[in-house]
Amino acid sequence: MTAIDPSGPDPSGPDPSGLADRLLIRELIDAYSNVVTQRRWDLLPDLWAEDCAWRTRGSVSRDIEGKADVVAAVRAVVEGYRMVFQMPHAPRVEVDGDTASVSVLVHELVKVDDVSGRDVFAIYHDRVVRTAQGWKFKERVFRGSYIQGKPMPGVTRHLLADGAT
Repeated sequence: MTAIDPSGPDPSGPDPSGLADRLLIRELIDAYSNVVTQRRWDLLPDLWAEDCAWRTRGSVSRDIEGKADVVAAVRAVVEGYRMVFQMPHAPRVEVDGDTASVSVLVHELVKVDDVSGRDVFAIYHDRVVRTAQGWKFKERVFRGSYIQGKPMPGVTRHLLADGAT
C-alpha cells in the first residue's frame, strides 16, 4: 500500500500517491451503501461497469453477470427485507493505473419482518475500473463472515435521500 504524505498531493501536478483516485473509489463504495440503504434504484446502474459481476458467498451463493442483471439482483435481494442498513468500514484500496483492487468491511443491519432481524458482518472484495464517467464496479464479491439473528421489534422507516421517511 502506498504511504500517504500528510502534506497532501501537489495541486500543481500529478498525484503520485493516488490519493485522489482512492478518495473517488471510497465515494463509489459509500454511494453503493447509500443506494442500498435508501433504495435509490435509479442511481444503482451508474455505479457499475457494463460488463460487471456481483457475487455472494456464504449462506447463499450467487453469480450474476451483466449490468442489467446485477442491478435487478441487488434490488431483489434488498427488497426481500423490510430494511437493509449497510455501513462500509475501513476500505483498503490498491490502485494500478485504470484498475483497482478493494476490500471493504461491511456491517449490515437487516430487518427481516416485523419482529426479527440480523446483524451481518461481511467483506466485499471488489475490482473497480476507471471509465470516462469515473470509477465503476467491475466485480463485487460479498463474503458473509458472521450472521446473528436477533429480535428487532422497532419501527422501520426507509431512509430516503430527500429526508422523507
